[in-house]
Amino acid sequence: MARNVGRIVAALDKHGLSADREHNYLSSKMLTRIVPFVIYDAHEKCKAIGRQLERELRSMIVSHLQRLRPTVTRDSDVSLRPLPMRRFLERFREARDDGYER
Repeated sequence: MARNVGRIVAALDKHGLSADREHNYLSSKMLTRIVPFVIYDAHEKCKAIGRQLERELRSMIVSHLQRLRPTVTRDSDVSLRPLPMRRFLERFREARDDGYER
């Protein structure tokens, strides 16, 4: 156990720590979390990738909508809103039961 603790401390010393204030968003908590920098960095990179994927998805949706209805011409004409998982599954099940196939 002491060896593992030593390895963790060495890794933290090498890579550093970072303040994470973001996860208190919309809460009354004033506590700043200190997390290993590699965790913070990975989280920031995942957010950037998520934004890129959202832009690409929006472009694909607009492209498909333009084929169906030529009046949609810009990405800004489409808004993506989160859907609760339960509602997504209900809609998926309804589409499947209605015989929708690609």
